[in-house]
Amino acid sequence: MLPDLRHCKVCTQGSCCSLGVELSKKELKKILALHPLVEKPWFRVVEHHEEFDGMHHFSTIRRDGACVFQDKNNRCVIYSVRPHFCKEFPLEKGVTAPCYPQLCRIFEKTSMKPTVKKIYAKRKKRF
Repeated sequence: MLPDLRHCKVCTQGSCCSLGVELSKKELKKILALHPLVEKPWFRVVEHHEEFDGMHHFSTIRRDGACVFQDKNNRCVIYSVRPHFCKEFPLEKGVTAPCYPQLCRIFEKTSMKPTVKKIYAKRKKRF
């Protein structure tokens, strides 16, 4: 049900970055240390009335319908220190994220090939 992850390396749409992503304080500090050449503001505080898990106190800002850290070519300018949620995508807590089909433009409603299953199995083990 999920596309081949190799497509992620060549995706030019970056549609999975259309939402802001929640960050821990540690992740925020890593991004700040990188000093990305991106117009501020970069983050917002997650309000308690939102789905707050106690670990992720900040969220990236969305600008023009995309994450503030997405460049004009739809590539991530903080890729080396990207947050856990970005690294894990299209998984969320080890299972396919419910929003995945809506966020990924290369999503195909076909059965998952065995090679793709292996890639996802490896990714699940890391988290």
